Amino acid sequence: MRIAKVKKRNGSVVDFDRGRIERAIEKACVATGAEMASGSYASIADDVIRVLDRKHGERTPGVEEIQDVVEMTLAERGLFEVAKAYILYRREHAETRMHRQENLLERIERRDIHVRKRSGERAAFDPLEIKEAIADCCRGLEEPVDIDGVIRDTKRSLYDGVNTSDIDLALIMAVRARIERDPVYSTLAARLLSNKLYKEVLGVGRSDPEFGSGYRGRFADTIRAGVAAGTIDPRLLEFDLERMAAALNSTSGCGWRWASRWEKHAIARGGPSDSTR
Repeated sequence: MRIAKVKKRNGSVVDFDRGRIERAIEKACVATGAEMASGSYASIADDVIRVLDRKHGERTPGVEEIQDVVEMTLAERGLFEVAKAYILYRREHAETRMHRQENLLERIERRDIHVRKRSGERAAFDPLEIKEAIADCCRGLEEPVDIDGVIRDTKRSLYDGVNTSDIDLALIMAVRARIERDPVYSTLAARLLSNKLYKEVLGVGRSDPEFGSGYRGRFADTIRAGVAAGTIDPRLLEFDLERMAAALNSTSGCGWRWASRWEKHAIARGGPSDSTR
């Protein structure tokens, strides 16, 4: 079985769980009163997985794509009432998600949700901070970016008490989902990811006035820590680390790109791609 990951509706990727397929089919059967032989749920799940492997190969399928295959598999087995119950099950859950999102968006507009910062401090969510973060990462891009659209998509993944690191991740996922529409989003997604990593390692992002000094200041300490841990060649300590740190260019990662699924496919086949730069 090649399928190992699933792309959720918010763009995040999680481990594939065949048990979720079996439980959903079981619920549909119970709803219709259909009697299934022992092992039938697992057998249907096996058919679903075979179809997914054949259709998607190495590509990660989305939740909706998996559910479409479940519907098709139930119908192909002649379980039309069960398939109908499964369709209704999906529709009810979709309506529940829609109402939940509408309620959340209303609360966001009222600034009625809070975020937890890396320091542990709890603060009111401010959409302007996301807008400023995107605008900062958009500097120098050749094509325009739909910042308001990205913010709208990001809001759908938020909840009261969300961590700022999870907001950063939701923002990255919202941008990554747009890469197939316009290549400019591949550069923006890569910049947002590197900025998230900088915050985690240095404690500050690119827009912080202390970023440049922090970027260079941690270089020597990181090399020494790596040598102490045995992960970096100790001969590097023979160099003038402070001089090397002073020569570092903190904007060197601005040209990175997030590979699209087509570029990843080309790389997997050994083809050329500039997305690895």
